[in-house]
Amino acid sequence: FRMEYFTLSADHFKNNVKIREREVRRYYKKNANFYVTPPEIKARHILFKLPPDASEEKQREKREKLRELLAKIKAGSSFEELAKAHSEDGTAAEGGNLGWFKPGEMVPAFEAAAFALAVGEVSDIVKSPFGLHLIKVDELKEKITKSLDDAYEEITEILVESRAKKRLDEELNRLSGLAGESFTAEAQKLNREVLSSKWFDKSDVIPGLGSASELVAELLRRKSGEMGVWKRNPILGHVIYRLSETKNPATRPFEDAKEDVETAIRLEKPNHWLLKQQKPL
Repeated sequence: FRMEYFTLSADHFKNNVKIREREVRRYYKKNANFYVTPPEIKARHILFKLPPDASEEKQREKREKLRELLAKIKAGSSFEELAKAHSEDGTAAEGGNLGWFKPGEMVPAFEAAAFALAVGEVSDIVKSPFGLHLIKVDELKEKITKSLDDAYEEITEILVESRAKKRLDEELNRLSGLAGESFTAEAQKLNREVLSSKWFDKSDVIPGLGSASELVAELLRRKSGEMGVWKRNPILGHVIYRLSETKNPATRPFEDAKEDVETAIRLEKPNHWLLKQQKPL
C-alpha cells in the first residue's frame, strides 16, 4: 500500500478552547469532594472482647476491669504499657497501635468516639461489635479543603482536555463520512501537513506511526482514492488517510530474492546443527 495522510490529536484543538470562569466554578462545586482531604487520626486502643450474646454479668465484669484501667491511665499510667498487658486483640504487642485511619475505615461507634477526641485524650468505654474499648488519639491531621483559587488552574486544564477531546471526536466522525476528493482541502482547513508514505505491507513500520499491521486491516477494505480514519488514541493522534495505490501479493523472482533467501538459510543452519546434536533419551 501507499497512502497520503495527516494526524490529528486532541492537542490540536486545545488552543482554540476557551474556558469561562463560571464553568470552572460550576465544576468545582459539582466535584467539591475531590478537593477535600479528609481528617486522619493515629490512635491506639485497649480491647476487651465481648461476644454479642454475652450475659449482663459478663459485660459488667469487663466494664469494671476497663474502668480500673481508665483510672490508672488518668492517674498517669502508660496507655501503651497497659494495652500490651491487657488488650485482647492483635495490636496488644504494639501497645494497641491502630495506625492512621480516615472516616469510614472503622466501625461507626468506634469511629465516632475516636474522631471526637483531642490529641492525647482518652475516651470513656466504647462498645462496638468487637467488644469494649478504651481509645487514645496520638496524632491528628485536620481536614484540608483545596480552595477554588488553588484548584483553578487544575480544573481549567481538565475542562480544556475534555472540550478538546470532544471536538476531536466530532471532527473524526465528520471526516469518516467524507469522500477522498476532499482530503487535501480538509487537511488545509485543519492546518495539517499532508505526508506521503512509501510502499508498505502489514509487516512494516511506518516512520512516525509505528507498526502497520492494524492499519493494513483498514486499508484492505478501501479502494484507491478512498479516504478513511485510523483511530489510535487522542495522545498519539489519529491518522486520516487517503489510499493512493495498492499492489496485489506477488512472488518475487528467485534472482531478486536470492540474497534474502541466503540470509534466511544462514540463520536456520545453527538451529539445524543444534537439532543434530540432541541425543534421544
